[in-house]
Amino acid sequence: MKVYVASRFTLAGVFATREVQRLCRDAGHTITFDWTGHFDAALRLVDSASGLLDAGALSALEAKGALEDFKGASDADVLILIPYEGIKGALVEVGIALGSSASVLVIGDDKAVGLFRHLPGVEQIDDVSELPAWLAGMEGA
Repeated sequence: MKVYVASRFTLAGVFATREVQRLCRDAGHTITFDWTGHFDAALRLVDSASGLLDAGALSALEAKGALEDFKGASDADVLILIPYEGIKGALVEVGIALGSSASVLVIGDDKAVGLFRHLPGVEQIDDVSELPAWLAGMEGA
């Protein structure tokens, strides 16, 4: 199964995403795109002497990332969402996945996806410890 994991573009979001991706890979699934590398790349755009971010390089990285994220979400069989307060970009990815007939799994509070949590193909688990069993169930579906 092809999986895209969506979360917040922060260090905590990167760590959570990498853990979910690891569980998916361990279960034999393919990650359509690992956006967490963009976080690492963005950190390298900070000038160590001044502490300032190269805005032009960041804009180019964001443009590249938008295309790769779009393709990753649209190519997925399932999008796994790790919701967060103030969720924005990840909801765009959820919409892309749903529009591409992918399933969506929300880890945690499914109210983050609003009324779309009622659509067929949108499921919820309470925490990441339930993911291996959910993935195993998807294989049999």
